[in-house]
Amino acid sequence: MSSNQEHNKGAAVTGRAPAVCPPVSRLHALRPALRDLTVVYLLFFCPNLIYSLHNHHFDLAGQGMQLLVNGVVATLPYLSPALLVLALAPGKWGRTLVAAQSIMVALLAWVGVAHLIIYGHGIGPASVYVALSSNPAEASEYLSLYGSVRVFAWLALLLGLQAVTCVFLFSQRRAFHGRRAATVLAAFFLAPLSCLVWGDRSAGAGSDNFALVYANAAWAYRLDEMRARKLRASAGETQPVRVTRTARAPQGVPETYVLVIGESTSRAHMGLYGYRRDTNPLLGSLVGELTLFDNMVSADMLTSLCLQKLLTPANTREPGRVFEPHMLDVVKAGGFRSYWLSNQRIEGSGEIWNKYFSESADVRFLTDTSAIVDARTSYDETLLKPFAKVVNDGGKKKFIVLHLMGAHLNARMRYPERFQRFTHSAADRWVTRHKRKGETYDYIDWYDNAVLYNDYVVHSIINILKQGNGARLMLYLSDHGEEVGDRDDFIGRGGGSTSNRFEIPFIVWMSPEYAAARPELVQELPHAARRPCQVNGFIHTLMDFTGVWTDAYDPARSVVSPSYAAGARLVDGADYETMRAATKAAQRE
Repeated sequence: MSSNQEHNKGAAVTGRAPAVCPPVSRLHALRPALRDLTVVYLLFFCPNLIYSLHNHHFDLAGQGMQLLVNGVVATLPYLSPALLVLALAPGKWGRTLVAAQSIMVALLAWVGVAHLIIYGHGIGPASVYVALSSNPAEASEYLSLYGSVRVFAWLALLLGLQAVTCVFLFSQRRAFHGRRAATVLAAFFLAPLSCLVWGDRSAGAGSDNFALVYANAAWAYRLDEMRARKLRASAGETQPVRVTRTARAPQGVPETYVLVIGESTSRAHMGLYGYRRDTNPLLGSLVGELTLFDNMVSADMLTSLCLQKLLTPANTREPGRVFEPHMLDVVKAGGFRSYWLSNQRIEGSGEIWNKYFSESADVRFLTDTSAIVDARTSYDETLLKPFAKVVNDGGKKKFIVLHLMGAHLNARMRYPERFQRFTHSAADRWVTRHKRKGETYDYIDWYDNAVLYNDYVVHSIINILKQGNGARLMLYLSDHGEEVGDRDDFIGRGGGSTSNRFEIPFIVWMSPEYAAARPELVQELPHAARRPCQVNGFIHTLMDFTGVWTDAYDPARSVVSPSYAAGARLVDGADYETMRAATKAAQRE
């Protein structure tokens, strides 16, 4: 008789039941499965939590629980396919695929963290646009500019965490435990929830789910590329640029020409042009070095239309010329390296012209302003560091476009707190005389503070140019103006408002070397500054300033040419002079 038979016989004699494995033993058997499932979850949770913490500025006291929830939910779209892989292939190959997926997620999280460090706000579609349309040379320049110890330290931390977790789970010579649990979780819970998180842009964790942003942006990029191809086809990408003559600086003297495009900045609210508040203290200190054009107007109220008439031969009477070679084509044909640095959106059908022109540049640096009314939208000073890098990179001939956010839309969000100087417009005698609502008083303050901040940005651009040598030129103008309670309580650019929405600044600064190389232009400049002019086929004026002329050049259309012929100025389809007279009459009432 065997020992087991003897044991059972003894139990029968004594009346006792056989020994049963205690419940704790079953829990012990589940530990490997729970451990493996937990480690897989941490593989994808840690990168998402780190990104979420950065996205909310480590506000653990105010948003700790929300950050945790966001991290948990944002992890699910990655965890579901990983568990399915391990359920179907629990051995070496399945573990290897999941390890590779977790490293990729860590890299994507690092890109998001780096974006937060560099720009101060979450990643959005514009950044994905830049990455998808970039090239190795542009990426290298970007990394050399923005790479820092802090940025790469977070990369090391993220990859280090992933490496440790992967080693813990996947280095052992055994299959993944909890195969059945992984199948159940992935099939019946995580997959449907993943679809919900991927599809619902309004989900609370949406801003923390960088993969959701990447996917949406990639699809939007595809749509915009189709639109851009149509534009390029209409323009004829092979259309030649025939340079007829150039005006060069002396041999060996580098040339750097900068076009700064402001946004929604009305001349009527600039101290340089006589505004009652000193919104230009810094540029005012340089007034002896500046040429102020005091009769410049835009032709449209929309940035896209203004850009067309600024950078191409298109004008109100010949809008079809927008598909002729534009200014970046001209300077490149003249031997210049072109740069486009922008704090404006480039994604979306309404911004296709921003994208169209920026893609023509040899090098682009674009911030991410996808949420254009988001309080965390980049301030224009974000462009100063890359601008200084470009100016001083040693190149001999550079044409740089800086596209600012200026005072666009919600002016309160266009300047940092340190520029909150004007706060009591209700006590201003002008405003008191012209009764306004309380919210109008507030917006006047916000707008004037935005103009004050713009003064700092443009002054900084000039200072950066001053620090180097060579023929250096800066042209600053705004795309259009804005109505800021000047006649009634209206804010914006709607119909029936005053001429202020079209009256824009045009400011010229030049280095002594540029002035010495272009004496004929310097002699003409004081006369040109008093002429009635318009951003309307403005490429002819830009050709005169850069000294690169093509066969499309018309001296009668360049305001700095002695042959300039001022014509009727149409603004948004109406006669500007008539509108201006009506504005003056209303202000006298």
